[in-house]
Amino acid sequence: MIDTIACSVAFVTTMIGVVPQIIKGYRTKSMKDVSLVMLLNCLLCCIAWLIHAMYVADYTLMWSEVFCTITTIIALIQKHQYAA
Repeated sequence: MIDTIACSVAFVTTMIGVVPQIIKGYRTKSMKDVSLVMLLNCLLCCIAWLIHAMYVADYTLMWSEVFCTITTIIALIQKHQYAA
């Protein structure tokens, strides 16, 4: 039970950091204020946690990391697209 709560809190706090950047990037068509290193680090972290979740068969963690990985990839795509 505690692990599910901790996983949910981690998921929400990660999304609080990434999703607003995606929304702002979409609205302004600019991601110049978002660090590429931070996004790459976030992606690496998400993938590592996803591998761990699959290894220990923690489906709550696995699905939250799938979503985190997808949102981070979206932010990286925006960073590339809006890098004019």
